[in-house]
Amino acid sequence: MRTVTLTGSQRLQQSDLERQGALPREVMESAEKIVDAVREGGDEAVR
Repeated sequence: MRTVTLTGSQRLQQSDLERQGALPREVMESAEKIVDAVREGGDEAVR
């Protein structure tokens, strides 16, 4: 999480909202598939 601190008359800029350190799309897709599979069929490790 990142905190943006504005002072005085400063306004939020688009550059303030740019994400840094986001995970690559392939990693996110793989993680989503794992979570979906566990939701569907369960997982012995969490029982």
